[in-house]
Amino acid sequence: MTAGINSNSITGKIVSDVMRCDEFYILRNRDKIKSIEKKWLKDLYNIQLDIDVNVESDVLFFRSLVRSDYHKLFHAIISSCNDISYSIVEDYEKTPSLNIESVNFLSKHKGLLALFDIYEIELRIALFIRFIYYFFIANELYKRKFNTIVLFSDMQPVECLASHIGNLVGKETVTLQHGLYIEYEGIETVNVVNYEVQPSKTFLAWGKNTKNLIEKYHSDTRVVICGKPDINYLKASEETNRKILVVLDQEVFRENNIALLHILLAFCNRNGYSFEVRFHPHNNKASYRKLFSITEQSVQYEHYDFCVGISSSLIYELKSQGLKVFQFSCSTPAVDFPKEFSFSSDIELTKKIQSNLNANFSPISYVGEESTNKYREFFFNLKEKSKESTPFFSIIIPTYNSVGVLYKALNSIVRQTCGDYEVIISDGASDDYTFEYVSKAFADYSNIKVYSSPDSGIYDGMNKAFSKVKGQWLIFLGSDDELFDEKVLETVKNRIMEENNPQCKLFYGNVVVSGDVKWAKNGHLYDGEFSVEKIKQKNICHQAIFYNVSTKRGLMPYNTKYKLCSDWDMNLKFFSKYETTYLDTIVAIFNAGGASTEGGDPEFGKDFKSNISKYFRGQD
Repeated sequence: MTAGINSNSITGKIVSDVMRCDEFYILRNRDKIKSIEKKWLKDLYNIQLDIDVNVESDVLFFRSLVRSDYHKLFHAIISSCNDISYSIVEDYEKTPSLNIESVNFLSKHKGLLALFDIYEIELRIALFIRFIYYFFIANELYKRKFNTIVLFSDMQPVECLASHIGNLVGKETVTLQHGLYIEYEGIETVNVVNYEVQPSKTFLAWGKNTKNLIEKYHSDTRVVICGKPDINYLKASEETNRKILVVLDQEVFRENNIALLHILLAFCNRNGYSFEVRFHPHNNKASYRKLFSITEQSVQYEHYDFCVGISSSLIYELKSQGLKVFQFSCSTPAVDFPKEFSFSSDIELTKKIQSNLNANFSPISYVGEESTNKYREFFFNLKEKSKESTPFFSIIIPTYNSVGVLYKALNSIVRQTCGDYEVIISDGASDDYTFEYVSKAFADYSNIKVYSSPDSGIYDGMNKAFSKVKGQWLIFLGSDDELFDEKVLETVKNRIMEENNPQCKLFYGNVVVSGDVKWAKNGHLYDGEFSVEKIKQKNICHQAIFYNVSTKRGLMPYNTKYKLCSDWDMNLKFFSKYETTYLDTIVAIFNAGGASTEGGDPEFGKDFKSNISKYFRGQD
């Protein structure tokens, strides 16, 4: 069984970002909300995704936008990844038959409806249903195992949500430029989402114009210019065909499209040219044909003497390919061409084409093989970075006023023969210099980090620390606990590697108890191999467990309602869902004396039977 995404970390900001995309515009601009709501509910209940969740790779490439030119660009970029393992999910199949999983998914996440109170009351249910539809798809993606997700465009709803989730669960998130991004100040168009909503940590841009725009709105986003690899220089035509290509813009700029066509008609009548039109995918073709006698593009681009347009990315691409291009100067926001290549009338255009103009200008910095090499370099560096920043073990130590004992845990760690680890100390704003002690005494250990802020208890501190985890396998130690000997991590790592079982999500061993507790005496070895029945009777010590980090993300956070037994609650979830492996070895020395050794947890006791029934439903 594979992990899903815990919805507790979904916020209003995430919902707002996702719903700013096309569907929100559909609802806002139509008065058939109930019929749309009914259709979206049917889409959710009938969705059957053909996504193989058993695939593992370094990088997952995901694209939801279905267009042939997008497919071409996407695969041109993917072709640069010859040094890393990758998998692709695109144009995914959705078959219309009732899906009980998606029905249950809606019911399970109905609590998210409260996040939609920011919208008008008549929109809330429809938007909530659509969000759950996207959440269901994203949840399936994250059942796969990968380190980095590359999204074709995170201004699309599913990609946007997948990017946010990736950030929450510690994945590298990358998004690609899919068109020319232009700032639309004061203009009503969904395209503002291109730059206003940008959750991914890294953005791969075509050129400096887009880089500057993304950085203007998202100063913390890393922008890398890689260009556009799916375009190459055109072969120059040997003869003049006296034919022009007119590239129309999106429909929000319809008035300027019509003005451009009127200018081209006058120009062609004056100079003996003809023109063909390349429509934008959202143009209402029939309405343009009522006004003009239009022939659509039917030949290759090199057969045109020149091209005219306004702001479509195609005119910039054709300029990069070597075709002569002129820009209609009007009110449409655009990356401006040099003045010698812009016009506002048929007479001005006539003068421009009669001049021998040659300006080296394009907002696309690299094309073809040069661009491919830039993407190849980026993905190679990403792989190298992943090697450096992904330790095998993460060790979390929650502390509060622990300066007198913390040295035990830290000294037992730094003497390990296996140094493939990171230590995250989550301090609950101690007032005994715990933070200062670690910062000074272990200043030379770059893999030991200490964070201090108020928390509501040990499990709240553990939840906070988990958000910073980078490793593959996770163990928790108490501040006065110790790894048993200097070879513990080396031994456990070797065993995990030898097992090589991707289905096993939890490895555990034993602890030696130091001091008397109500469930064990001093020197007792606790507590051997656990079956499902045994884990229902008693808990495994946290200090003996190594959790698969990717899987644990899907079960986090710890329930802070349980003050002492939330770790037992977590272990019950693991045993109910995943394979576990017992390591017949001593992992740690458990020092008695904390609250967990003598106290009780009444809230956990009240919920215990119902939780057992819920977690192990259908397994009796």
